Amino acid sequence: NKDLSRSRKGSFIMNKNRILSQLSEIDHQISSLAEKLYNPTISNGEIKELNRKKKKLIKSKSKLVKRLDGIVSE
Repeated sequence: NKDLSRSRKGSFIMNKNRILSQLSEIDHQISSLAEKLYNPTISNGEIKELNRKKKKLIKSKSKLVKRLDGIVSE
């Protein structure tokens, strides 16, 4: 039983670290998109596309935060 709980704890830490890494990468991508949106020379189509990508990243981030909360509360 000790081995089982140890492996669960190990996978918990791995999952937590993986999720934290993904969250960091998403934050970086959102920041990058925000910088691009400040460019006054981009077209309306590009603005729409960048906003769509940003919205998708924010949704992914929200899902990861919920998953992380679920892992932490177990």
